[in-house]
Amino acid sequence: HLSIRRQRQMCIETDPQAEQAYRRAAELGNVDGYNNLGLLYLQLEDYQQAKQALLQALESDHVYAQHNLAVAYHRLGELEAAERWYLISFSQHGNLQSLENLGHVYGEIGREVEGRALVAASDKLYEDQPLNEYEQALIDRLLAELRCASAGYFLSRELAASMLLLIPVPLLQRVTSGKRPRSNQELSLIHI
Repeated sequence: HLSIRRQRQMCIETDPQAEQAYRRAAELGNVDGYNNLGLLYLQLEDYQQAKQALLQALESDHVYAQHNLAVAYHRLGELEAAERWYLISFSQHGNLQSLENLGHVYGEIGREVEGRALVAASDKLYEDQPLNEYEQALIDRLLAELRCASAGYFLSRELAASMLLLIPVPLLQRVTSGKRPRSNQELSLIHI
């Protein structure tokens, strides 16, 4: 592996103004500026810098900032934060890559059954295939937990499963029928 310093130097040699241009664009209010800067740092494996840039991207409501921030947390080993941001990205934008990566996080924290189910669900949703009962119930429960956590309530998994009626039907339909973005502009460049 090349050191971060050497990778950064190679990147800057390839496009010496990239970091500066992204930072300047962000400072001028360009919505993509901080997100692109965060992606650059992710590619350079400078995850702390990536996290800082992507936290700034969140302030501009960049559509992929949540997913990319989750990737930074994941790479830093901050799995609780990664879990939260992958789930938020999936729930708000139907980002199936976030759902798949959430499955990988679950595998890493010892929730292998749920992790495999989320990866399988992501693949099925991408291919417009129906989810099995367990996959659908798992996604519904996670969304209910997120909704309650966002409202400031602690919710046990059992209670979350019984409260699925609180999730608006259009959200469930959008999430469970979501498609993976197909163009580079729609899809973040960084995947785990």
